[in-house]
This record gives sequence, C-alpha cells and structure tokens, in this order.
Amino acid sequence: MAWPKGLDIRALNVFTETARSGNMAEAARLLGMTQPAVSQYISKIEEALRTQLLDRRLRPARLTPAGEVLRDRAEALISSAAVSYTHLRAHETR
Repeated sequence: MAWPKGLDIRALNVFTETARSGNMAEAARLLGMTQPAVSQYISKIEEALRTQLLDRRLRPARLTPAGEVLRDRAEALISSAAVSYTHLRAHETR
C-alpha cells in the first residue's frame, strides 16, 4: 500500500491537537505554529485521504465520522511512535 503524500507523524500531530481543541487557532498556539499553517496541514490531510475530517460550519469545528476514526488511529500511531523513539534512544546510550 502506498502511504498518502503529506500524511506523516507531524501532520497527524497537528490534526490530533486540532481535534482536541476544536479550534485551529488554539491548536496553532499550542503547537507554536500559525493558524494558516495548521489549516494547510488539515487541508493537505483531507486532500490526501479524499475526505472531510472537520465540519468547519460549526463553532467550534467538530470532527466528521471520518475525522473521529482518524483521531483515534492517529493518537494510537503517535503514541506508538513516541514509545518506539524512547526505546531506540535507550539503546543508543548503552
């Protein structure tokens, strides 16, 4: 399976932070980014996956059903990547 271009750990982290806060401006503040940069990440993920992840008509924005699935899976992937990184770093210092 080819991994969709633009869908990486950083993008997933931006998405999950946006999903948690329900607000791109708040996610941007927490991530040390600009709101337009967060918006671009979300748009690129939606384009890569060919589905809408956030219902932007609502305030705060709400996840679509596809967004809920991605949030759950992205949180698991991010957690797994963090654990893997920790284990790799521990082996480096030996």
